[in-house]
Amino acid sequence: MVILFKSNKSLAITSKSVILQKEDLADKLLFYLPVAYEDITFADVAVTLFYKDPGNNVHAEELVSSESDKDGYLKYSLPVTSSLTENAGDIELWLEIINTSSDSGLAGLTTNKIHTSSVTITVNEWNDYSRTASVSELEAKIDILTNKVQELIDKTDPVISA
Repeated sequence: MVILFKSNKSLAITSKSVILQKEDLADKLLFYLPVAYEDITFADVAVTLFYKDPGNNVHAEELVSSESDKDGYLKYSLPVTSSLTENAGDIELWLEIINTSSDSGLAGLTTNKIHTSSVTITVNEWNDYSRTASVSELEAKIDILTNKVQELIDKTDPVISA
């Protein structure tokens, strides 16, 4: 899933993928940030993804920077793990971007902190069909064993009656 940081500090999903409940490391959330926002250069920033899960619990994850494939943008990613997909439902995402720089004219460091607006992704419910298939296979085996037991009863019934 690709999410773009826009000039008004909003996030926009530009490429959506289906995320299913209980998935683990099947997808990545890719975030593209412009090289600069206003007069702040994003080259050496710390980017934290905050998300609110379907149970309204807020979590934080540090995003990992990687080589960008889009001119004028920096790329950050987060693997979609089972902690993110634990429960089906809507997940609200937003970013906190912190840039710390020193200016020779100022005493000390300057810290810029930017928050984006939020965007919502959906984790779709997943029915565990593999367990259903296993139950069907088990029921078929039980039927076979029941038939064999009945055959044994039928064979031994005349012996017991005599």
